[in-house]
Amino acid sequence: MTAGITDTKGTFGKVWIPDPNTPGVIIQTMDNMENTIYYLVINGSVNPIKWWQIYLTMAGRRNIVEIFGGKRTNNYLFGFMNNSFTLPKNFILEISGFYQSPFFDGSVKMTIDPQVNASLRKQFFKKKLSAGLYVNNIFDVGTAKVEDYENDFSQVLRTRYSYREFGISLNYSFQSGKSIKIKNVESGAVEEKARMQ
Repeated sequence: MTAGITDTKGTFGKVWIPDPNTPGVIIQTMDNMENTIYYLVINGSVNPIKWWQIYLTMAGRRNIVEIFGGKRTNNYLFGFMNNSFTLPKNFILEISGFYQSPFFDGSVKMTIDPQVNASLRKQFFKKKLSAGLYVNNIFDVGTAKVEDYENDFSQVLRTRYSYREFGISLNYSFQSGKSIKIKNVESGAVEEKARMQ
């Protein structure tokens, strides 16, 4: 579990502004803003039963953006889950997915579709070789909604950023089953501290 606060001054964020030279035209550019984020992240793995492993990441964030002389607040949630099932005869089935709630990038609000992926792999030669089939974006959703509502204009765009994808994978591990030696590295913290005084 990780919790924290970041307070950033003078960072850049995405903004849309009317073109002063061409009425009816909106320009996307970058502008200075101040950004305060309160966040909590939880991640880890769980084994409900011997042949099922779950890896989970959940994050919550409260984002306060100061831009265009005002404050905008956004509560954001993100979740990722990967389920790995060990099947007979060295088959492994993985099903993963993610969700994220609408979030702000500068003055622009982004909404992205959640996705689910799956793969089936088989291991050979003492688990050194792995061959598999996968499908990403199973439900073929992949649209992004981009919104900006200002005093003098509003803009809503929808775009497609992802499609269903099928593929084949082949991996070979040359180090599988071999021990790895790790060398300890001594840091020069004492010397650095003495140098700073």
